[in-house]
Amino acid sequence: MKVLMKRITISMLLTLVSLILMGCTQESTKIKSSVNTDPLCIGANYYNPGCPGYGNGTTTPGTCTNPTINDKTCANYCTVHPTGTGCVNGMNCNIYPYAAGCPASGSGTNPYPRYGSTYVDKNWSVHYPFVPSLNCATATAPTNISYTPYETRQGSITLAGKNSYDPASGQAYFDTTSELLQSVDNARNFFWGDSTLKVRFKANLQPESANTTTVCPGRKTGVSSMKGYGRIKFDLYLVGKRGNGTVSTVALGTKTIDINKCTPAINLSTYAEEFPNGIYLKISNVQGNQGWSPGIGYEAYYDNYGFIYPQNPYVQNTWKAIRDAECWSLDIEVAADGTKTFN
Repeated sequence: MKVLMKRITISMLLTLVSLILMGCTQESTKIKSSVNTDPLCIGANYYNPGCPGYGNGTTTPGTCTNPTINDKTCANYCTVHPTGTGCVNGMNCNIYPYAAGCPASGSGTNPYPRYGSTYVDKNWSVHYPFVPSLNCATATAPTNISYTPYETRQGSITLAGKNSYDPASGQAYFDTTSELLQSVDNARNFFWGDSTLKVRFKANLQPESANTTTVCPGRKTGVSSMKGYGRIKFDLYLVGKRGNGTVSTVALGTKTIDINKCTPAINLSTYAEEFPNGIYLKISNVQGNQGWSPGIGYEAYYDNYGFIYPQNPYVQNTWKAIRDAECWSLDIEVAADGTKTFN
């Protein structure tokens, strides 16, 4: 009997030691996970099945209570330890190693489709006595991604006055309008987004009205020259296609832009989700602020600044439709899933 009890006691001790060793191994795995370098287990993916963080009850890096210098997978690690290993300007490179400034920046595989597009060359002459400097913040990489972002999608539209932009209209375009904006199918790619979609506009300098070249389709020539607009306004519409195939048009309001300036970002993310079969934008009722003429005593402002506001304090919002002998031109920039972003 004593021999049996001794064997049971030894067996229990061996089992206890085994459990302790397993716990140590698991703890060792947790410690190793804080420096995991597998790209498939980085960032939010750290908590996916097969990755070290799987099974801890969360899907994103969590906030820890008083994280130590070794708790590098805590979302607030770099807030508590701003000079800790892997912290760059408050970004936790241990969780987001591909973020801007982190060592692996530029090496992650982007999981989203790329629809590349750039602005057209503005190689036309203009009639401006004064041109304001460009005021449009550069797009930057999002901070909470684990891949290399594409550049934003960039496009230009240049049409004759009294003409609206609608890729479904069948109207003709020159190379002064970007290719991805010339048809419905391409425009849906240009404005593609899954959960993120933002756009902004910039008013380009107006082509010289006395040009012998047309610059934009349908423009009339042989008219007197006029100083270029300083600001334009237009009505903006979104056309979306739902999952069941129905198409709807949404009015997005009237937008006003000074030349060489960008609008704030217009967030269209909810529409990208509402219309999963694609969206595109339409522009109509384009007007310039060329309805003002200088009165006595104001000629110098007009001569020096034309229709630029606020350099010419007497140019107000005196709108008129842009003449069909002139062109209007806009740049459009899109930030979506997989691209850089802007505000």
